[in-house]
Amino acid sequence: MNLLGNPTIEFCEKAFDGIIKRPFYALSNLSYLMVGFIILDRKTRYSKPFGYIAILVGLLSFGYDASYTYLSQLLDLLGMLIFVNLLIYLSVKRLFSIKTKKLLIFQIIAVILGMFAILYFKSFSGDFVFGAFVLIAIILELSLWKAKKTREMKMWFAGLAVFILAFIIWLFDANGLWCDPTNMINGRSIFHILTSITIFLLYKYNESQTS
Repeated sequence: MNLLGNPTIEFCEKAFDGIIKRPFYALSNLSYLMVGFIILDRKTRYSKPFGYIAILVGLLSFGYDASYTYLSQLLDLLGMLIFVNLLIYLSVKRLFSIKTKKLLIFQIIAVILGMFAILYFKSFSGDFVFGAFVLIAIILELSLWKAKKTREMKMWFAGLAVFILAFIIWLFDANGLWCDPTNMINGRSIFHILTSITIFLLYKYNESQTS
């Protein structure tokens, strides 16, 4: 295993020999930073966790596109898992009576096991692990809705719709179905922009549940 070798997934934009290997993809990560700072500026109950994690996701994804190594790919996935686990944490706390410490320990162990699975199986295993966590987050939120423990869900459904659209576009890029290596805007760049919007919408949704 060569952590400094090339990633296991190749997207449309080809890596260059330079300080920033994939500049167009890297630039699109600024959307996460913008959303993160916008959220932090609101100074609400959940502005810090959502804002700081949005910035973390952007920085780790930028590191992935700048360095183009397997290690940076893993860190990029870790950032996404941390965000999804924030959603899981908030849903579980509203759905069940469970101590914060126990829940956090369980989630940390789950993320570590997920990362080990990605290291062991490689290839597209990160997408399956990430998808499993996303599915858990969706099931938990729908369970809250069914149990009538949630308020207006328009923001949540909007966030889910934007994420699904982003993932479809990501698949087009990853499989070369929509690809122009010379174009500044490609599928993965749009994925970054749309998922940063998803973060903001889900922040707004979770904030609405506390008012």
